Amino acid sequence: MNQKIANQPPQYPPYTDLSVLDKQRLISALQEVLRILNVLNYKVNSVTEIKQKIMIEEKAAKNIERALSPKQIMICGAVGAITFICVLIVIADFLIALVSGVTIAGILVFVIYCLNESFPSEYQKELADKYRTEHVAPLQQQKAAMEADLAQYLQSQGVLWARRTLNERYLRINTINQLLDFLICGRADSLKEALNLYEEIAHRNRMERMQSSIMTATQYTANQTSIAAQAALRSAAANEAAAAEARKISQATNAAAEEGQHKTFTKWQTEDNLSFVCILL
Repeated sequence: MNQKIANQPPQYPPYTDLSVLDKQRLISALQEVLRILNVLNYKVNSVTEIKQKIMIEEKAAKNIERALSPKQIMICGAVGAITFICVLIVIADFLIALVSGVTIAGILVFVIYCLNESFPSEYQKELADKYRTEHVAPLQQQKAAMEADLAQYLQSQGVLWARRTLNERYLRINTINQLLDFLICGRADSLKEALNLYEEIAHRNRMERMQSSIMTATQYTANQTSIAAQAALRSAAANEAAAAEARKISQATNAAAEEGQHKTFTKWQTEDNLSFVCILL
């Protein structure tokens, strides 16, 4: 009889007003809420893990469908061997023949693999279905049972009591642990004090994160401005160097033009003097 009573689930009232409880009873109530949340978190994580396992096993089954059958492997090997013999007869180079045979066989394997992905052979389908039956189906059954257990637990008296007793904003494992820490360590003597302290610390953390984000953005902007300024200086220096080079080229061109004009004028003057001398003679 005692064993039967001990195995019965705990009974919960529809609602508990935590604000009127003394400190010790408040701690006990929050510890019970924490226990309920831990059980719920365990059940949710179990469902998530079983879903991930099903995805992994289903992927393995798909790989079996895409894999080459023994007959296809034999065909690829035969084609590679025939290619090797033909090339060896024509070229009489063992290394080239070997590379050619392996290459052709590899290309054929790739093509068949791609075709199997869209049109798997009956042999591979049978292997994949057998793998799913042995590995995926049991996991699917476990998943269905776990999801049913989770849905049932969400409607249990304990979860409903916790949701009615404490605001859902604070129904988190880390939050409950922090509230219990405030009460047990003496930083708060009531639920209101614990919640106010929790909100104060949360607000301070948000402000610190915001300030850190602003500082990071400011630093990033400053770095980008510095990079842009350095690029502008390099561009200005390059432009100045190009302008100086252009001035040198212009000066050289002008000097060459002046020298050419001087030579032309000297040539004309010499020709005129020669003509005048010829006239006198």
